[in-house]
Amino acid sequence: EQTLDELQVFLKTDLTKGLTNQQVAQGLSIHGFNQIKSPNKPTLLQQLKKQFQDFLVIVLLLATTINFPIGIWQGHKEEIFEGCFVLVIVLSNAFLSIHYEDKTQKVLSLIEKITALKVKVIRRGKHCLISVTHLVPGDLVILEAGDVVAADIRLIKTRNLSVDESLLTGGSQAVLKNAQHMTNNNYQKKAAALNIVFMNSIIL
Repeated sequence: EQTLDELQVFLKTDLTKGLTNQQVAQGLSIHGFNQIKSPNKPTLLQQLKKQFQDFLVIVLLLATTINFPIGIWQGHKEEIFEGCFVLVIVLSNAFLSIHYEDKTQKVLSLIEKITALKVKVIRRGKHCLISVTHLVPGDLVILEAGDVVAADIRLIKTRNLSVDESLLTGGSQAVLKNAQHMTNNNYQKKAAALNIVFMNSIIL
């Protein structure tokens, strides 16, 4: 992990005054806007069509269409039961897959909403309120209680900082953060990095 001095040189920023207008423009030109665009939400019909294009699902449906007529024609309840059972499994699997796809879509929508917010930064030695989409590497971000973190951010100064990372980790406990330098041995697991706050976490 880089020290703050190394990071300052690497990002070509000033840890007191922040970036200049020219550096911001250059950062936007190189890295683009700080946002994630989610694809258009497919219709239920499109989602079902996608589920039924799977080879295994097609085989199971073919087996079902064979079992039903045989069972009805010959009066075999076993074939009818097996056909119903397979059909229930296929439909359940399809709707579960659609459910999880919808949850993923909601998370992406949440990220889009977050990127429509404002963030406090220091540029040219002055406090500024900018759109989250205009945040660039090297920006000095001011984080306060209630703020939603707009990007993965390395901490340079903290005071009794705790963060809610439940959206990322599923854990219910607040995570204490600090600006202390971490050695490579302690930095191997990104999620355990205590001197970084991660995008979509909430400052407490």
